[in-house]
Amino acid sequence: MVVALIKDEADAAIADEIKDKNLKSMYQANRNFILGQVFNRIINLLVNAKLTRKILEIILEKSKKIRSQIRPNRSRERKNKHPRKKHHHNKKSCI
Repeated sequence: MVVALIKDEADAAIADEIKDKNLKSMYQANRNFILGQVFNRIINLLVNAKLTRKILEIILEKSKKIRSQIRPNRSRERKNKHPRKKHHHNKKSCI
């Protein structure tokens, strides 16, 4: 939930920053980076109520700089990384 809120704010800031520029592609905040930053600081976020706002602002500022490219109209289909999930009900659930 925290990661989603940070990502939404970072995406809005990135969109405002690049709307005037004539760029080839669009960008969004890197969700994996934000998730890692939150996991690294989760104890400080929960324990220190005074530092929570400052920590979240630091993560937000870093996440504005770490971006991932949005790639529309991909020419190739992505591979199925988990072929065993196709028939996952084949095993008995009582075991």
